[in-house]
Amino acid sequence: MVNTEKVRRRNAMLRAYAGSLLLTFSIILPVGFIHHVFVLDDFKITMMAAPIAVSLVIGILVGAIQTLRVRLKEQSQIFRMLADSSREFSCVRSFADEYIYISPSVETITGYSPDEFAQLPGGMDAMIHVDDMPIWKAHVAPIDEYVSSTPIELRIIRKNGEERWISHTCQKTYDVDDSELGIQSSNIDITERKHSEEKILHLAKYDPLTGLPNRHYLTEYLQESILESEPEKNMTAVIFMDLCRFKFVNDAYGHGFGDKLLIKVANHVVKICNAQKKTLVGRFGGDEFFIVVNDFEARDALKKIAETLANELDHFYEIEGVRVNTGVSIGIAIAGCDGGAAEEVIKNAGTAMYRSKKSGLKYKFFSDDMAKYATERFNLESRLRDAVDNDEILLHYQPQLSIESGQLIGVEALARWTDKDGNVVSPLDFITVAEDTGLIIPMGKNILIRAVNQAAEWHRQGFDFVLAINVSAKQFTNKDFVKEVVELIAASDASADRFEIELTESVLLGDPDVAKEKLRCLRDAGIAIALDDFGTGYSSLSYLPGLSIDTLKIDQTFVFGLLDDRRHEVICETITHLAHNLGLKVVAEGIETEAQLNKIKEIGCEIGQGYLFSKPLPPAEFSELLSSRWRC
Repeated sequence: MVNTEKVRRRNAMLRAYAGSLLLTFSIILPVGFIHHVFVLDDFKITMMAAPIAVSLVIGILVGAIQTLRVRLKEQSQIFRMLADSSREFSCVRSFADEYIYISPSVETITGYSPDEFAQLPGGMDAMIHVDDMPIWKAHVAPIDEYVSSTPIELRIIRKNGEERWISHTCQKTYDVDDSELGIQSSNIDITERKHSEEKILHLAKYDPLTGLPNRHYLTEYLQESILESEPEKNMTAVIFMDLCRFKFVNDAYGHGFGDKLLIKVANHVVKICNAQKKTLVGRFGGDEFFIVVNDFEARDALKKIAETLANELDHFYEIEGVRVNTGVSIGIAIAGCDGGAAEEVIKNAGTAMYRSKKSGLKYKFFSDDMAKYATERFNLESRLRDAVDNDEILLHYQPQLSIESGQLIGVEALARWTDKDGNVVSPLDFITVAEDTGLIIPMGKNILIRAVNQAAEWHRQGFDFVLAINVSAKQFTNKDFVKEVVELIAASDASADRFEIELTESVLLGDPDVAKEKLRCLRDAGIAIALDDFGTGYSSLSYLPGLSIDTLKIDQTFVFGLLDDRRHEVICETITHLAHNLGLKVVAEGIETEAQLNKIKEIGCEIGQGYLFSKPLPPAEFSELLSSRWRC
């Protein structure tokens, strides 16, 4: 393939040389001929050799010069074309402060035409943003000694007043004699890149849902505050806050609904804290928020903020026509006293918050014993995960008897755990951890399978009783819960009416209508429903008539105080009479003495459960108890 550019250049060079030779021959040869004929009066053809040689040399030299001029002109045109068409605004300014060249892109970036830009007093100085002037001055100050080619990024103000970001570089430029000609500068519009960087930075430090500072921002800000604080003068603290029952809201109404609740709570917290001085509100993640408090004088100031938050946020928020109430649990840690580094203070504030939640208090300050508790809890969680994975959570069984006749009415399956080292872990400890971590879901499923299969075996042996199985609120909210229970019982060949599901009132905290429908479906399948720990949770008599339940269970805390506290006796009487008037059975838990049994009988409660009759026993021992006392 012929290279047309090379052909063009070659032809142009030939034309330049031919023209130059023709010109020199047309001038020098006639002069030489005239000189020899008319001046010397002597002409020989050989005498023309010198003029011809001179013409040839000069013609070649002129041709070479002409060729160079053409190439220089082409290169100059190419350079100007590139400079003029570039989106980069370039200019060359002499040391006499006169512009030698200004590219047309100056108008695109600055809004000024090349002529207008050349007339600006101070040139670029007139456009630099006032806040970036120190950067600009530092960059151009040493211009007499040298020019830095290191790019700087700064803002300019366009002709229309708009703010733009540019990347500016400059360097000395020289003429053909290597003499300093002036300063050549290049300016690139980087506004879009800067905006993108700002968005990325905002996403890195702010929560996209609420717009509040996030965990990363908190850590940096808190560390700076700690470094600037002085003990007992301008101290810094973290208030860590968690919404109560938020999981139920998400499960009942969906994550979109939950997000709207979080936004409302976030705005409410900001409004509350705006009345406080030197506070920073942020979202730690999920349903957890934080407040950094600076320059407080004493713990009382933190108590006041915590109490205000707890009281104000115990509030009904209306979302999509639904009124939702979520209280808060609050933990407080003070920098210096409760940790020297930001991460440690945050961790300790979180630990105090969890202790606040467990104790049912509005808020708690961090203390050293909490650190030990947090470590023990972490270890317990780790061990529990292994136990659930290895199906080590076993069941013990405790009878429920007719108080009047002593006949076996039912049996409750109770979770028990003995770890690999032989240590018995209290259900009060591991059930709570399982609820908090979500391990209650797989653990509850394993318990359900184990309990149904064991009951089916006892029923096949001829024992007739209802087996009560505890189900957590989290397990109950699973959309397939009813289907799984019904199918499991059917697969065991046991009768559904020989089973009872025990639930607490917390199942109603999410979507009461969904919960009621599930209860109705279980009842329709023949499975009985018991409401456990009645009177200890979020009791509301208004929901009882609409619930498909069979039994109310009086919590053991009321039975324990039955003989010593008249108020406990009144509560037991009230629950019993209420249940009977609604056509429900009543079970009293935790009966340990004959005196308690007699009082329960006097009150009118018909079913009892407790150590007086039998402690919870493993399957083999309970089988022996069944055979010895209640063989049909």
